[in-house]
Amino acid sequence: MRYVRIIRPGILFVLSLTLLLSCTSGKISTDDKQKVQGAMKVFVDDKLAKNGNVYKIEDKSGVFDYLHEGVKKSGDLHVSCADVKVGNDIYDIDYYVKKENGTYTVMKEVLHKINKEEINRPLWAKE
Repeated sequence: MRYVRIIRPGILFVLSLTLLLSCTSGKISTDDKQKVQGAMKVFVDDKLAKNGNVYKIEDKSGVFDYLHEGVKKSGDLHVSCADVKVGNDIYDIDYYVKKENGTYTVMKEVLHKINKEEINRPLWAKE
């Protein structure tokens, strides 16, 4: 039993530290969130303008529905998504946005889900 008592506080410390770091390290400021979503809106608006207000996904055409509010951090990129209606299906599209020199740019577009089923297929990416 003595061995368990020595290890248990150490495990609790490591778990507590990990939880603390995970809660504080991925924080996105309100300003960054707004700028990420602004970059996504510009990207979507440009895509719609080029295609006669139709959202093209591979060989399909859809109607843009809305941008999701949440923004997450993935490495040096911010990720958020939007819904596009293609017939009776809902396509969840992820946008990966990079901040460089104060400018936010969509770097990658990924088909994340169709009707909540995971797909995770890149549609395009900037090099």
